[in-house]
Amino acid sequence: MDFQQDLHLARLLQEGKHEVFPLLMKLYTKKVQKIAFDITGSQSDAEDITQEVFLLVLEKIQQWQGENFRAWLFQIARRRSIDHIRKEKSQKRKYSPEVFFTPKDRLWEKEKQGLVQQVLENLPPGQKEIVILKHFQNLSIKEIAQHRKCAEGTVKATLFQAFQKLREEFRKTGLQEDIE
Repeated sequence: MDFQQDLHLARLLQEGKHEVFPLLMKLYTKKVQKIAFDITGSQSDAEDITQEVFLLVLEKIQQWQGENFRAWLFQIARRRSIDHIRKEKSQKRKYSPEVFFTPKDRLWEKEKQGLVQQVLENLPPGQKEIVILKHFQNLSIKEIAQHRKCAEGTVKATLFQAFQKLREEFRKTGLQEDIE
């Protein structure tokens, strides 16, 4: 299908002629799935994302500006795939103890976890929150700034100050060697 034909179909969909939607979906499912797969690396996630993308197209077709439908569709696919990755990362715990072979190793790991938790607890509340958002919930500087309703520079400065305090505390507790 050429550019003019899919542009025509997309405009018909925008006008409320939903009978063209299955044709657009048939034309672009594989391409949208490939975008999602390239980003997520998972075929099942790519299939789920593809369904979500086409539902979004139906919901948001009125927001389409009537220009390049393919670019608009593929941008939705990229954004949805990236959102999926972010969501997946935030659901995983950043720090999880590994399986150790000796009781001594397990004991030392629990002790380190306790020391890290204690050091984090000693940070001022704002610094602690930003460290947790950044390194345990995998939020970007921009996302943290939006969450805290402050400038990105403020987040960066706060992280820097927090890490200076953490580094000093880690030295005091003997964790510095293990973390570096």
